[in-house]
Amino acid sequence: MTRHTFSLMLLLFSLLLLPIFSFGAQAENEPVESLLAAAIQENCPDCQLLDYAPIGQEQTEYIILTLDSEEKPAVMIVNTEQPAAGVAVRNDKILEGIPLDTGTVQIQDHMLDGYPYIEYRAADDSEFLYVVFHKNESGIWQVHKAQFGDEWYDLYWFRYEDRDQKLHIYLTGDELVALSGDAISILAEDFDPAEARACLRDELAPFLLNQEPKEYDKTAEECRNAAWLMNGTAYDDLLENLAGRIASRQIYAVTGTVRYVIPGTIQRAVFDISDDWVPFSLLISNLSDTEWTEGSTYMLYVEAYAYSETERIPWLLAGYTQ
Repeated sequence: MTRHTFSLMLLLFSLLLLPIFSFGAQAENEPVESLLAAAIQENCPDCQLLDYAPIGQEQTEYIILTLDSEEKPAVMIVNTEQPAAGVAVRNDKILEGIPLDTGTVQIQDHMLDGYPYIEYRAADDSEFLYVVFHKNESGIWQVHKAQFGDEWYDLYWFRYEDRDQKLHIYLTGDELVALSGDAISILAEDFDPAEARACLRDELAPFLLNQEPKEYDKTAEECRNAAWLMNGTAYDDLLENLAGRIASRQIYAVTGTVRYVIPGTIQRAVFDISDDWVPFSLLISNLSDTEWTEGSTYMLYVEAYAYSETERIPWLLAGYTQ
C-alpha cells in the first residue's frame, strides 16, 4: 500500500467519524435546551426561546430571553435541577416597550461568578440599559446593579450593597446618595426600569437642576483667586467628582467658543473647549453683563452647578465674561 493510498483511506475514515462527533456535540446541548424549552412552555406556553446563558460555575441555572406571540420579550432565570426546570424568575418589564430590532440585547454571566446580566443598546446610541442580577443569602434573586444612559454617558445608576442593605446611587461615576433598599423594588421578578428611573430622577433632582439663579454673588477678584484652569484634566476631575465640585462651588477659568445659544430668560450656550489633550463641551448659563453670540470666543469665570440631563454635559454658571 502506497503512502498516498494510506493517506486517502485515513482521510475517508476521518470523514466517516465526523458526523458521530458532531452529533455528540449537538446532543450535549440538546438536554439543556429541552429543559429550558419545557420550563418556558410551563410558564409561558406561547413563548419561544431566543437566547440563554449559564450562570455560575455549576451551570445548573440559566438566564434566558424569550419572546411571546405578541412580540413582548421577557427575562427568565431557570434552575435545571428543579422539576421541569422550574422558573425562578420571570420579568416582563425590563425590556417592556423596546422592540428588539431597534438595537442589540445581550444576556451573559461572562465571569461565571453568579452575576448574570442583561444589556440593551439602541442602534443609534439613544438609550442604554444594563441590569445585573444576584442571588442573596436566602436564595432570592435580586437586582444587584442597574445602569441607565446611552453609549457614551452613564447618566445615573445604582448598586445594592448587602453591607448596609441600601441602594447607592451614582451620577457620572460619583456616589451622591444612599437610599433604603425598599426605595426601589429590586426583586428580580418585580424590577421595573421605568419606576427605577423615576425614583432616581427624584433623588438626583438637587444635582439635575433646571432653575439657575438670576444674579451672581461672587466678585470678579474672588473668582480670579479661586479659579482652576479648565482643561482636559480639570474636565475629567469635574466628571469624576461632580457632587463635590457642585457642593464647594468650584470656580474655573474657561476659554471657549459658542457652538450654539439656547434661548430663554437667562441666556445659555454650549461652549466648545479646545484642549491639547481632547476637545470637550460645557453647558454654561450667562449671569454676566456680556451677551454671547454664536461663533464667538470668550474667556469666562464659571462655577460648577449641575449636570445637564438634556445636553448630557456638565452645566456651569458664568459670573464674568472677559
